[in-house]
Amino acid sequence: MPANFYKYKFVLTGGGTGGHIMPLIAMNNYLQEYPVDILYIGEAGGREDKIAHDNKIAFRGILAGKFRRYVDVEALLDNFVDIFKIVIGFFQAIYYLNSFGPNAILSKGGYVSLPVVLAAALLKIPIMVHESDIEMGMTNKMASRFAMCIATGFPVENYKIPDKELVYTGIPIEREFFDISPRTEDFDFFGFDKRKPVLLVTGGIQGAHAINMAIKEKLSELLDHWQIIHLCGEKDFDELTKMRSKLEEKKEKYAIFASLGNERISGMRIADLVISRASATTLAELSGMGKATILIPLPTAAADHQNKNAEVFETAGAALVLNEKELTPQGLYDTIESLGEDRSRLMSMVNALRQFSKPEAGKLVVEKLLQLIHE
Repeated sequence: MPANFYKYKFVLTGGGTGGHIMPLIAMNNYLQEYPVDILYIGEAGGREDKIAHDNKIAFRGILAGKFRRYVDVEALLDNFVDIFKIVIGFFQAIYYLNSFGPNAILSKGGYVSLPVVLAAALLKIPIMVHESDIEMGMTNKMASRFAMCIATGFPVENYKIPDKELVYTGIPIEREFFDISPRTEDFDFFGFDKRKPVLLVTGGIQGAHAINMAIKEKLSELLDHWQIIHLCGEKDFDELTKMRSKLEEKKEKYAIFASLGNERISGMRIADLVISRASATTLAELSGMGKATILIPLPTAAADHQNKNAEVFETAGAALVLNEKELTPQGLYDTIESLGEDRSRLMSMVNALRQFSKPEAGKLVVEKLLQLIHE
């Protein structure tokens, strides 16, 4: 290697949910187009630990604690213990940052990112925060005080952050989400007939119990008209697998998984209709694929951000939104069947989704990171 060869070093941090983790996995791939070393700092033993290792990204785990905003004795005790975890995580982050020597930090949010951002601020390392949701999360609000720039998933007029540079990049997702043409191998993976419609049901990495149970109650009837891919999460997987075993000849039309890796792209690619939560990252993936969707926002999401995300898509005619608190198996079944029979409505939703597709998001984030380094 020539003596004057320069290699950038970046730290990625964020975790807890797929919405915090998966954009960082995508960013690793965009950054790899440059001469770079990447280090992911997240919670030791957390979801990001496994996902980073599965994607062959160098990972260092720290202790992480979170602040519980509900008030009871258990929460107060947990908050007290987690203060010490945050302090220890802060010193671990200082050690890892000093050892690695990054040019900049990209923080995606989640409570594990706060000690990393605080350590980076102390060490005077440039920090860029990325906020996917239309309502900024609590950790990102705190982290933004130390950031040189905040990248946003929605247009900047939706955010009120004084004295900070905001740049609308969109949400980085894997390039495969813009490769929308179904392939024979996509159908083959699920054992499906390419001539019959496909319904994809997903609740994110953790699954969605209310959606799972509504689907379970009407599963046999739905399979009269649909082939179903169901990403149900770990908690309901055994129960739904037992249900599948009782379906007899229909069970070949029901593909159930706790979760999927890259194969979830195949599932989305062949889907004619999707039922999903309304995390910003999932919405970005659906927009990239151009998939008509029934959104059922998580009602307990912090700052009600999923409902706010979904409202933007519903107002644009890009999705149909159902309230989980009013969700019934029959109501969901009727909605699925109604949309399945209304091809013009489905196409209208797909066309409306195009305004939210942002294939250049990863490139824009990289460009901004490089700009921060060289300012």
